Amino acid sequence: KRQKYVIVGAGRTGIDAILYLLNGGVPQSDITWIVSRDAWMMNRDWMSPQKAAYRAPDMFTCPTRSYQDYLLEMEGMGAFFRLDGEVTPTKFSC
Repeated sequence: KRQKYVIVGAGRTGIDAILYLLNGGVPQSDITWIVSRDAWMMNRDWMSPQKAAYRAPDMFTCPTRSYQDYLLEMEGMGAFFRLDGEVTPTKFSC
C-alpha cells in the first residue's frame, strides 16, 4: 500500500522533510506540501563571503531602489530564490 505524506511549512524543517522524502524515492504525487506564506530564501552556495562581495559589492544596500526591486535583482543574480516564480513572497527566510 502506498503511503501519502503531508508536510506543513516551508521553513528549514519543512524543506528538509520534502528533500528527505524525494531523495528516498517517494513520488512527488504522494506528497502534499502546505505553505502558508511564500518566502524569499538565500542561496547559501552563492552567499559565501568571498563570492558575495565579488559578485555584488553593494548587495547589502539598496539606496536607489525599492526593497522588492532589490529582491528581484538579487534573484536574477542567483543570490535569492523563491519556491514559486509566479508568487511574490511576503517574507524573508534565511
